[in-house]
Amino acid sequence: MGVIPMITDEESVNMRKFEKVYRTHADNIYRICLYYLRDEKQASDLAVKVFFNYYVEYGGENSKHTFGRLVNETKKLLLSEYGKSVEVEEQRQ
Repeated sequence: MGVIPMITDEESVNMRKFEKVYRTHADNIYRICLYYLRDEKQASDLAVKVFFNYYVEYGGENSKHTFGRLVNETKKLLLSEYGKSVEVEEQRQ
């Protein structure tokens, strides 16, 4: 039988913070993906990759830059995986 890794308190807090990031931005990122891909399965798969990459890079960080970082990751993946160059207008605050 293998060893089950324990989740530290810090990792648990980070995961809860990331869940909030996901709940806040998942619909918008999915819609961007769907708009450009016109395929629900591909859009869903790409959105998962966007959030996975965000979690690896930033963990549960949630700041005024979060949505912009997610959009940039979406644009990067649309280009690298589907050859789609994307211009998404980001609102300035």
